[in-house]
Amino acid sequence: MWVDLVSENVQRLRAYAGMALGSQERGDAAVHAALAKILTLHVSQTPDRLLLFGLVDREIVRASRKQVPFFPKASPLGALTPLERRAVLLRVTHGFTEEEAGEILSLPAKDVKTVLDAAGLKNARLARQLRPPRPARRRGSSGE
Repeated sequence: MWVDLVSENVQRLRAYAGMALGSQERGDAAVHAALAKILTLHVSQTPDRLLLFGLVDREIVRASRKQVPFFPKASPLGALTPLERRAVLLRVTHGFTEEEAGEILSLPAKDVKTVLDAAGLKNARLARQLRPPRPARRRGSSGE
């Protein structure tokens, strides 16, 4: 059901949109517009995470056309094109596969790989800054 899916993912959607647009306020507006669209379109598809992120992504694109996202020059995200930024966020921060990111971005998986390569996803600094922190390991849990 849509309500459950939205409540489970709203914080991730807000984070994705806010980082993609360079402003949490603009990101929240994009999420709000996507959620309103779900209500008005009577989306007949079975609700799933990819569809939900795809709807938010389309609102991010619309918002980017109205106002260019602002990122400080020193920000790793600021050096990326909007498409590269969205692809990197989906892969690194939200853990989508290239195929899933392609579905969200309306691109074939091979094009997502090309975009990620162009973004320098292998850049360890960028990946470290975007990846959510891992839970701390407990001592002695590795068989020592």
